[in-house]
Amino acid sequence: MQSLPTHAELIAAIGQRFSFIDAAGRSVDAQLTSAPAGIPMDHTFVCYSATFELPAGVHLPQDIYRIACLMAEPGICSPHRHDPRLMRGRR
Repeated sequence: MQSLPTHAELIAAIGQRFSFIDAAGRSVDAQLTSAPAGIPMDHTFVCYSATFELPAGVHLPQDIYRIACLMAEPGICSPHRHDPRLMRGRR
């Protein structure tokens, strides 16, 4: 199981390119544009999301996608973190 990126890692990755890959292996590249904080249910939770910009004219259906970083940089794009996902998780 892949670990989810922290909010700080997502913020640091803003501007980087990612690939959205569906179950059939088809992919489309997108750019991480923001990582806003959300409102957690209580003090034991964290809540944040990621917003990606798709290329003009590309519309993805609601589905489950594997999201892979396209750049081999430290942090969110390091080899042990190649599958960041939108999340809401416990601390």
